[in-house]
Amino acid sequence: MRLEGRRVRTERLLIGCPVCQEPEILELFLRSLRRLELPGVQTAYCFVDDNHDPRAKALLVSMMERGMPMDASCAATMYECLLCGACTAD
Repeated sequence: MRLEGRRVRTERLLIGCPVCQEPEILELFLRSLRRLELPGVQTAYCFVDDNHDPRAKALLVSMMERGMPMDASCAATMYECLLCGACTAD
């Protein structure tokens, strides 16, 4: 992107977290992320789906289908990391 002959750098933001939430609360959280607009910031999301409720899983799938940029490889890597527990071992 250029502005008056100068190059403007687009910042990139990755929002990631494990998701294990009641569908009603998850829906509000995802709605707030959809409304998040940061000028000049390219946002992507990385969710580790830890839900046991099919309705919550469906909400995450719906977000992807609506075009929310998701990083599936990141989510898979984070999930493996969460399972191994090496970061929290003493």
